[in-house]
Amino acid sequence: METKFQTSFIPKQPITQSQHLSSGVSVVTIISFFIFFLSLASAGGVYVYTNILSNTIAAQDEGLKKSEAASPATTLDTYIRLSNRLKAVKTILHQHVQSSVLFDLLKNNTLPDVRFNDFNLSYGSDGKVTLGMTGQAKGYEFVALQSKAFSDPSLKNIFQSPIFSNLDLDPAGNATFTFTSGIDPSQIVYYTLTQNKGATNAVTASSTSQGSQTTN
Repeated sequence: METKFQTSFIPKQPITQSQHLSSGVSVVTIISFFIFFLSLASAGGVYVYTNILSNTIAAQDEGLKKSEAASPATTLDTYIRLSNRLKAVKTILHQHVQSSVLFDLLKNNTLPDVRFNDFNLSYGSDGKVTLGMTGQAKGYEFVALQSKAFSDPSLKNIFQSPIFSNLDLDPAGNATFTFTSGIDPSQIVYYTLTQNKGATNAVTASSTSQGSQTTN
């Protein structure tokens, strides 16, 4: 009796590899959906933030327009004119020259045989101050002596590069001349003098106070 063998090529159990492939596809799909929803959420957040920012800008712009409408044009013009006037006053104050300082200096340092006929003080846009005068002396030697007097080291903080020029003789035999010199603004400008005086007083007061504390 022949023995019959039943052969079959159809597996009775599912192939393990196919199961793994099916499981792997499912995980990838889940990750893809997660990334997709995350992108949507990010896009939505950007959209919402953009709208909030636009609304804030619009609100501030509207508030600014209301403020401008509430302020009359005449009031703004008044503030502008006041600002311009304050700037002009500040400029005048910073350029105001205390001429009495120079007059006292000339009175105390001009020789008896020399006299000045005019006085011209100019203030340049660069902040430099220039003094110009014409004068007479009994002779050229007195002009030389006057030049030496104005070049004294004690006056170097006042006169900067003093020059005597255009020497000549008038019909009476007197020597005539032109005097020009730069002037240190810090020595004659009212604002600077006031500031320096205030600083000096403060230093003096501080020194006096410290001295009193040391004595005590």
